[in-house]
Amino acid sequence: MAMEGDRSGSEGMPSDVAARLGATPMQVALAWLLHRAPNILLIPGTSSLQHLEENMQGGNIQLSDEDFKALS
Repeated sequence: MAMEGDRSGSEGMPSDVAARLGATPMQVALAWLLHRAPNILLIPGTSSLQHLEENMQGGNIQLSDEDFKALS
């Protein structure tokens, strides 16, 4: 996944995709993992109920093939 420090393909930045999808970069990262392999079990750690709820919403994000490729 393209990371924030890598500006080689800024369209593939999680924050750019997140802004377009109305999601957080973490939600997009979790959606990317699920798109990559649906048998992955995500266990996001957090001490905040709000963050847990936000992370769980990442499972509802459907990345397009173009978004997935740009983030990879």
